[in-house]
Amino acid sequence: MLNVGAASYSISAALFLLLTIISLFGWRQRSGGIILAITLGVTTLWSAAGAYQAAFAAISSVFPLLEIAKNVAWLTLFFWLVQLVRNSDERGKGFNLKLIVLALICGVCALALFFRYLYLAVVGAMPLSFMGGYSALFGHVILAVAGLVLVEQLARNIWADERWVYKFLCLGVGSMFVYDLFLYSEALLFGSINPDFWNARGVVSALAMPLIAISMQRNRNWAINEAVSHRVVFHTVSIISAGIYLLIMAVAGYYIQFFGGDWGGVIQVVFVMGALILLLVLMFSGQIRAYLKVYLAKNFFAYKYDYREQWITFIRALSMGGTDEQLRVRAIKAIADIVESSGGGLWLYSEHDKGYKPVSGWDMGLPEHAIEDRNSSLVMFMEKWQWVVNLNEYKIDTSLYRGLKLPAWLSELQDVWLIVPLMKKTEIFGFVVLAKSRGGDHFNWEDIDLLRIAGRELASYLALLEANQALLDARQFEAFNRLSAYVVHDLKNVVGQLSLVVENAKKFKNKPEFIDDALGTVNNSVGKMNRMLSQLKGESTFSSGKAVVRLGSLLKSAVENRSVTQPVPRVVGCDDEILILAEYDRMLSVIEHLVQNAQEATDENGSVEIRLASSNDWANITIEDSGSGMDEVFIRERLFRPFDTTKGNAGMGIGVYEAREFISGLGGTIAVDSQLQRGTRFFIKIPRYNEQTK
Repeated sequence: MLNVGAASYSISAALFLLLTIISLFGWRQRSGGIILAITLGVTTLWSAAGAYQAAFAAISSVFPLLEIAKNVAWLTLFFWLVQLVRNSDERGKGFNLKLIVLALICGVCALALFFRYLYLAVVGAMPLSFMGGYSALFGHVILAVAGLVLVEQLARNIWADERWVYKFLCLGVGSMFVYDLFLYSEALLFGSINPDFWNARGVVSALAMPLIAISMQRNRNWAINEAVSHRVVFHTVSIISAGIYLLIMAVAGYYIQFFGGDWGGVIQVVFVMGALILLLVLMFSGQIRAYLKVYLAKNFFAYKYDYREQWITFIRALSMGGTDEQLRVRAIKAIADIVESSGGGLWLYSEHDKGYKPVSGWDMGLPEHAIEDRNSSLVMFMEKWQWVVNLNEYKIDTSLYRGLKLPAWLSELQDVWLIVPLMKKTEIFGFVVLAKSRGGDHFNWEDIDLLRIAGRELASYLALLEANQALLDARQFEAFNRLSAYVVHDLKNVVGQLSLVVENAKKFKNKPEFIDDALGTVNNSVGKMNRMLSQLKGESTFSSGKAVVRLGSLLKSAVENRSVTQPVPRVVGCDDEILILAEYDRMLSVIEHLVQNAQEATDENGSVEIRLASSNDWANITIEDSGSGMDEVFIRERLFRPFDTTKGNAGMGIGVYEAREFISGLGGTIAVDSQLQRGTRFFIKIPRYNEQTK
């Protein structure tokens, strides 16, 4: 059968032994550390002696002597701390008469108890649990009261900025003295010590150990030199907590069976299984794990983060391969994991949009039109101050952020918490918006510094990613230019052959042999040209200059040229009076290409419509189809990327890209609205031509 007293004191001995070993690493050349180490060591020996006495029901002559030594050690430590705190204050320097009197009383009382127990040990009349003599019990009461007085003196005299260091020490040691006062006072009242109270004393001391450990870690004179990994502490605490939880549940299950009657066994099994399932749920809960990490970091470490581990994890996340979209998502997750954020979005600068646009999200929906202008209040603030914007802090006191005005699109995002700037030298390369943390709002200077450094690293990483993509695009353009050179060379040959046929036709047009040769030459030229066209996919480059173009007539010509393919496109509401300044052939090619794409995405029973309207100084063209449509990721990541095509060898992937670049060169824009299986709409906006635009 389990010996409760032995288990109680054994737990205390194990915990204080661990704390003693830790303290031995911290006391070297540090004031007060040796006193603490000795005190913890004596407490460990006292707990071990108590466990031995309870386990074997033996009369121990060592235990009562260690009881006195333990109390004297703790009293000495607190005498030293109180005097140290008083000496730090100019008004409290020197020795206090009350403390001197208290020290004398404690010394006399401790010596009297020591010689009493020493005498009883020598004559062989040592009681089992101090059950002999009211004078001994009264002496222990005096020592407990003296300990509480010293705890109160320390708590009252420490400065407010040091209270967080010593408060847990006062609570832990104070709880031990309070329990001693209760134990011995109850014994004086009833003439003997209650065995249950005596057995529980070890557990009470064990409960004080974590509080003492927290103060040790917070005190720079006691903190250990050896670094303990955050991960090791986290997993150790998790395992210990799970073990304690299962032990409590097992004891509860035992009593349920004992008092449950006929249903006791069934209820016990159901209870234990339910407790086990609850433990598994809690262990795999990201929010619970986040709260535990935050608690351990705040209370058991001088610094909140294990920077080596954080940086290794961060760099590992960025260095993994994948598509550009996967890399951006991992970049968001890497910076979000630092503060246990539950989601985030990435905004990067777009030269085409002249602002910062959302390019990727992780567990966060991105607003469709959340483009932040280069000169907006948010961008200018982050570029000037390089601050991480805490939106919770902003809501409480906007004056802290020096006139910052947040963009309206932030209100469309749920649970937004932080905005982290991605600085590239002194410029904003982009920013990351993070959702609230699973571990609660625990933001301080350490989080700010780490996020700022991570933001700079992330900006360099994303800039390198974009530079690599630009290099790949440049190489593709180089290959395209080489292909164009070959095409030009072949065209020159074809033109030369056809020119020769034309020249000779004047002389030999009546000879059948010449006609046969001419037809062969033309047939060969047609074959070459068809091969070139199959390579160029119908795209061509025009060099004519800009001219005034009647946009309505141009759209009708484009529709007429594409009417040989189903579904036949049609123009709706076309105004011939709308004029633009553009290269006619290139503008016609752009419209035809977009109409061709719409036809290819739509079945023969669908529809392709072109609309033309004007508003103020703009001409607005809408090309709408009822085809298969595109998803948001494809539009954002692939639609306007050169050499990216879904047609395989049937396309080169530069048509839509060239269309956007051409329209942008006219001072206009192209926007896309599309849904899968519901069709697509291209919105083209071009400045209208008038006399003032000449």
